[in-house]
Amino acid sequence: MATMFFISAPIYPFIREEEETEITTAIAISGTTLVVDNTQGFSGDDYIIIGTLGKETAEIVKITSVDSNTSLTIGAVKFAHAVDDPVRRTPFNQINFYSCATETGTYALDGSAENMQVDNDDLMTGHATTTSNARTLFWKATYYNSTSGNETSQSDAEAIYGATTLYCTPQDVYDFLDLDETKLNSGTVSLVIEGATQEIESRANTLFYTGTITNEYHTGKGYFDDEYFLKHTPVIAITKIETTQNVEGTTTPTFDELTETSHYEKDLSTGRIAIVDSTYIPEKGRRNGFRASYTHGYSAIPRDIRRLAILMVCRDLALGEAYSELINSSENIKEKIAEVNERYIEETLAQYIRISIGKT
Repeated sequence: MATMFFISAPIYPFIREEEETEITTAIAISGTTLVVDNTQGFSGDDYIIIGTLGKETAEIVKITSVDSNTSLTIGAVKFAHAVDDPVRRTPFNQINFYSCATETGTYALDGSAENMQVDNDDLMTGHATTTSNARTLFWKATYYNSTSGNETSQSDAEAIYGATTLYCTPQDVYDFLDLDETKLNSGTVSLVIEGATQEIESRANTLFYTGTITNEYHTGKGYFDDEYFLKHTPVIAITKIETTQNVEGTTTPTFDELTETSHYEKDLSTGRIAIVDSTYIPEKGRRNGFRASYTHGYSAIPRDIRRLAILMVCRDLALGEAYSELINSSENIKEKIAEVNERYIEETLAQYIRISIGKT
């Protein structure tokens, strides 16, 4: 199964400067007539955001026609909206994601445009990709109007290096829930997967994909201290081990590269490096030390971690659905969420936590 990567972009930054009005007559789910305080500044084929930005029921719809000074015909709404809910024009309804091997090179569109998300707390729109080297590419996002074809310039977009590895894919979640993907935006699911991925990494204190560390530095601890523990484990491979033996006050330390077996021994699971040639043990001092370049993590995402990520995403989606029902219902809703069992999370991650902190 291909590894999924993830990049995200914020809502159009000038959205709050756009024309705004308020609803004067409540509109029900699937409604297409929107009665507002004033339609001035709105036109047919414009996109509008109905609801408060960042709230669960905020949504983007297109204006079909402006019927009067107070009435609009629009695409069917997915949520009910009350009197005084805000209505704001948006010049863009989607976001395009582009990638490039170099920061200043030519960026190519990656996949299809994503619908701009206006109902997330952080107002971020996610994009998932299976591009194999996504972690080592530069990414840019532009804002796009799917009706007019208008798009912001790539030259105005900030280049961001590297996409985040996801521990499961939106399709994994759709398959597990037996859910039609049209019912749930893949960008939204990717954002939830990113949160689950970060929680797993934080609790396990390790990565479940390959990460690269260059020149990780440890200050010399003294002549008789020949052991150093790398900060990121488990270690997949050592690229280079170097130490310094400099006179205190040296401006530019000189590093000597060590040879495995002759100069040092390693334990990849715990990240332990033992210097066996005393000549290369760094003396104590701020200009003396040890540094390492290496890869760490896992060459492939373990199957139990992928399953754990899917279950955690389902938990968070269920929480979001329940909160939405609470917001939109006047009735008391009984507890309906079966959260991922805390013991299951701990038991799944326990073996990896032992590895990452060097226990046996």
